[in-house]
Amino acid sequence: FARGEYRKALAYFRENHLQSIKAGDSTQLWYDVLNMGDVMIELKRYDSARSLIDRAMKLAIHLGSRRKVADVEQLNAKYYERIGDYKKAFSALREWSVIDTSLINAETRQSLLEMEERFKSKQREQENRLLQTEVEAGKLRSRNLMIGLWSSLALIAASIVFIYLNRKKNRKLEEKNRLIEAQNEKLADLNAEKNSLISMVSHDLHTPFTTIQMWSQVLESGRADWNEEQ
Repeated sequence: FARGEYRKALAYFRENHLQSIKAGDSTQLWYDVLNMGDVMIELKRYDSARSLIDRAMKLAIHLGSRRKVADVEQLNAKYYERIGDYKKAFSALREWSVIDTSLINAETRQSLLEMEERFKSKQREQENRLLQTEVEAGKLRSRNLMIGLWSSLALIAASIVFIYLNRKKNRKLEEKNRLIEAQNEKLADLNAEKNSLISMVSHDLHTPFTTIQMWSQVLESGRADWNEEQ
């Protein structure tokens, strides 16, 4: 289809269509019908295209998917634009825009809420672990201080105890360092999620530009006898 070999593409879409019917897969069947309708438009077989687009709309409604209904409306706009019915093309494009915009807003809002909740949860977990680390470090310092006081009374015994505790302290500090490193890695993951959010919002800007492109094509394909005001 991308190379403009529409008859070959149609053969593959039809094979997919048969497999979807055998499998009873309504979702995949919708894709097949919509793709065949798009090919029929390119082949200028508009009667067949109209039938397939109507069937795709029925399947989308049956599946209860507003996203699929929006995609069918977008193909409707292409169909009416190709046959020169710009009023219906405008109506279909407007319907697609309303549905698509509402879906994008809902999906973006939900993604933001979920990402914010994950961020806050991990942030709370990070703060609790750091607090626990500080408490344990404080206890360790207090214990070392007591050992130092007792060492003044028994130098030999204190030296033996100090060596033992110093080794134990080093092991715990190593554990704490590993914990801090793990927390830093998690903070890096959160930063990556932030960057992913920025990328997703940037991607959502694609919708208004798609609308501008569609109407530019409609205006460019206008009748030759249109005047400047029209």
